[in-house]
Parts: sequence; C-alpha cells; structure tokens
Amino acid sequence: EISISAKVRFIPSSLAGKVVIGVRFDDLNNVDLLDLSSSIITDTTEIWKDLSIKTRIPENTATIRLGLILSGDGVANFDNIQIIAKDANNQIVPLELRNADFEDPLIAQAISAWLFPNFCADAGYSMELDSTNISNGKYSLKISSNTNFVRFFPPKTLYTEVFDGTEFTIPIQENVFLDKNNINFISQNNSFSLNSEDAISRICVAIDLWNIYRHFNLSKIDGAAFEEVLEFALKNSSESSNEMNFRNTLERIAQIANDNSFKIWNGQDKTLYFPPFNLIYEHNKFYVYSEDTTLIQNGCEALEIDDIVLRKLYQDNIGVNSSDSKDITKSNAHQNFELNRAILKMLAGNKNSQIKIKYVLPQSNKTKVTNLIRKSTRLPDLKKPFFSSEIDTGLIYIDATKITDKEFKGIIPELEKSDIKGIIFDFRGYSLLSEYILGLFSSKEIKGGRTIIPQYTLPLQLNIQNKVLNSQITPLQKLASKKIVFLMNMETNSYSEFILMLAKSNKIGTIIGTPSHGNFTESNRILLPAYYFATMSGQQFASTEGIDTNFPLQPDIEVKNNLESYLHNEDTQMKAAIDYLKKQR
Repeated sequence: EISISAKVRFIPSSLAGKVVIGVRFDDLNNVDLLDLSSSIITDTTEIWKDLSIKTRIPENTATIRLGLILSGDGVANFDNIQIIAKDANNQIVPLELRNADFEDPLIAQAISAWLFPNFCADAGYSMELDSTNISNGKYSLKISSNTNFVRFFPPKTLYTEVFDGTEFTIPIQENVFLDKNNINFISQNNSFSLNSEDAISRICVAIDLWNIYRHFNLSKIDGAAFEEVLEFALKNSSESSNEMNFRNTLERIAQIANDNSFKIWNGQDKTLYFPPFNLIYEHNKFYVYSEDTTLIQNGCEALEIDDIVLRKLYQDNIGVNSSDSKDITKSNAHQNFELNRAILKMLAGNKNSQIKIKYVLPQSNKTKVTNLIRKSTRLPDLKKPFFSSEIDTGLIYIDATKITDKEFKGIIPELEKSDIKGIIFDFRGYSLLSEYILGLFSSKEIKGGRTIIPQYTLPLQLNIQNKVLNSQITPLQKLASKKIVFLMNMETNSYSEFILMLAKSNKIGTIIGTPSHGNFTESNRILLPAYYFATMSGQQFASTEGIDTNFPLQPDIEVKNNLESYLHNEDTQMKAAIDYLKKQR
C-alpha cells in the first residue's frame, strides 16, 4: 500500500484552472499498470490545503511516477511532498523521494530531481522556487501560467497590401509571446489587453485568422470570395458582442477556405455540459435518444430546441446539390457531419443551465414542452465495450480511439494465441493507434499512402514546396492469420481515414459501417489573440493506389446505426462485425 500527500495553495485566473496530484505505476517495460489522481482544487485557497492519494501498489511495479499538475490557468504552489509505503505485514518500506520539500538549490535553472517538460513551457507555463509562499522550510514549488499574452508575428518581414482603400501590414513569421504592455499601439490605455468582449479584440482575432488562411491554407483560395469574407468578418465582429455569433463568423472564414478541420475555442471556456438526451436525424425528422426515459421518452420527434426550429437547422446545414454521384456522396457525408456538429453546438451549454425542448410523443399528435438541465459532460450515445476486451468467444474488440501503440504492443502476446480468431478495430473517431499496426497483419510490405507537408517560403502561397513522405510499413506477420474487421462511420476522419485507406489499398481486413468524413488532413493548433485557440488543416494524406482522397472512404459492407439501433440500445455496426467474423471461421 502507498500513501502520497502534498501541501497545495492555488489562485485560479480562469474558470478552467485546477490543481491535482497524480501517480502512475509502470512495469519494467514502462507499460502503465495504474494511473490515479487526487481530488481536484478549482477555487482560491486562503490557506495550504492537503491533496492525497492512497492505493495498493500493482504487482510487477518497477517505477512510480509522481505528478504535480496545474491544468488551465492560475498560480499553484506545492510543498512538503510525502510518500509512505507499507508491505503486506503493514511494515513501512523506505522509498527515496529526492528534494520532496524543494530545498535543494537550482541546477542550471532546473529544480533538482523534478522534470518540467518542454511542451509545458511551450504552452505558456513556467515553474520556479518561491521563497515568499511556503508551507515549511525556505522554498515551495511555484507553477504558473499567464493569460495576458497576445499572438503577433515579430516584425522581420512585413507584407503590405491595400484592401478597400485601407492599408494592411501583414507580418509573415513565426509566433512569439508578448506582454500585454507591448500592445499599447492599439489603445492608449496601459491596462488594456486583448479579450473576447470588445470589438477591437474581436477584429484582431478575425484579421489574424484571415491572414493565416490567406498565406498558409492547404489549397488555393478564391481571392474575391476571401476578400468578401474579411469585410463580412470585420462588420460582424464590430457590430455584435454575442460570443456564438463571433465564433460563427470565424467559422465562416474557415468555410470559405474549405477547411473541414477548423475548430475554435477560448482558453477560458467553461467545460461544456449536455442534457440527458441526444438527437438522431432520420427520415427528414429529428428524434430523441434518451438514457433516462423518466425525463423524456425515447423516439419522440423533436421540433424545437430553445425556440430554434430544427427543420430550419437542417436547411441551414445542407450542402449544394450535385448531379455527379461522387459529389453527391461527398456532399451527403459532409452534410451529415455538419448537421451533427450543429446539433452538438445547440445542445452544449454551461453546467446546470436549462434547455427547452418541444417535441411530439411517439404514436401521438400531442405536443409537449419540457425544460431539462445540462448536467452531463457527454452526450448520450450507444455504449461501447471496454477499449480492449473479448466481446464474443475468440473475438477481441479494440477501440483505436482510446488505445495507444504502446498499450496495443502490450496485448499482442494475448492476440497471438490460437484461440483468438478475429479482431474488431473501432476507428469511429480519431485514432490513437498509428498505421504501423497494419504490418502485424501482413506478409508483404505495406505501401500506398503519402503524407504531404507544405513548406511556405513566400506570402500568398506564391511558392509552396511540398515535402512528401511515402508510407512504407514493414510486414511483421505476427497476427497475419487473424480475421480483421474495421468499424467506420462519418466520425472517422483525418488520421483514422488514412489508416483505413492503407488497409483498403493493401487488402487488409474488411471495413464495415458507413462512409467516412472525407477529411484526409492532419490538424495543427494555432494561437490567436485574446487567448483564442483554433485547429486548421496543416498537412494532407494522399493515396498512390487510386483511392480518391477528395471524397469519403467507402466501406466494404455498408451498415448504419439507425433510429432502431438507438431505441434498442444496440450497436448495429458492431453486431454486423461480429456476425461477419463468425461466418469467416
């Protein structure tokens, strides 16, 4: 048994700020055996508080990793870390924890015996010894983040243009962090810093995003349309202070740039919460799927959410019709994805906020209006098995969106056993597994994929030099005798689509489900003014085997999770995969 405790003080500077301590137990191969966290502190602490973890040490533990964690924004102080371990006879086992009270001197600006990852510093976090805020001794560990920074390019190369009689000076360089006092050219008020609540800040965000797409978009942009969207963005940003309207304005810029990877959020966003129901679109109607039928009945036809007519929501999110069958396939997949994203945005809200739904009861013409509370951190959906489990005799389920290569490597010996006949890989989402797992199921070298990384050397996409990486995966054959099924739907996008494209090109396994999203790109995260973050497409995946990555990937066997699937809480695609593998035996 092991007990871990720490003294903590915390001052949050955003609603998302929190402090926690964590512990991880690894074996000799650095495989994670157990990962635990303490309770969470989210509010300002006037005095030192205790955080603790108590658990049994897993068998085969070789390494214990302790983490002192600040998530979000604020200032956290840690001191007096204590670890006590006891054996089966309740005798104390000595465990050496160096510099547990942070009294050792700094070594090259590093805190002795503690590791501060580079990616934390890159994300705006800093650590130091604090001699003014201590629990005992001379020092405590201080971890902090600063939200008062603004993203600007250093003025090394400036590209000047005139648009609609106004001169814009567009910087083309890598981003740096500037203190808020360095942006006084925007305002004579020395206390001013960019935020999401004033027109100047919103205009800065819109112009910066527009500039980034103009110079670094993956595809060529219609110049006239893009100039129009800037005028539209500036007008909307200055006229409306509504946060949702502003984000829709930014999404419009990405839409004109044809970027399906775009997402926008603010670093001070509250955690989103959802009501106890989801919406399923089928037969030109919206239906309710609820996990708690005492609050609202399954299968109701939903008419309005917070007085927004759902039929109009559908009309606002349908794409352009086309006579070409491929274009129709792409358009339908994109429409469904955009419609689902619009539903998600409509249902999400602050914790304990109210949502009003107007609906028609099943087998009835009676209309009802019900007010419900957003309490859950997820939308109701069909339940998936544990991310790595035997779901039928000799059939293993692997959730590629939750298991990493390292974790998958640890279960290969179990998969190699003769009684394991088939494996179902669930790629309905973004994969954490890499394409290299495919080598386990092949006796031939796996080819057919390319990753295209653009290199920008001039503004306005005037000289793009693409770096091309060809996929060449070594055949390991360890699991080549196993029957494989991949699950796919419109949530299968980006890296997941690339992996399934390689599987299809090399005739590895069978893909069951519905068409993918059709977004064969990988995203980059960008930092905008006023603490906004966004993702945009940064590189492309392509095929050398005739698969057109401009369109969604098609399944080998099409099976859809429809309204009946949800009403009976049955994953129809999963059932089809199990039935298919049983027949293959």
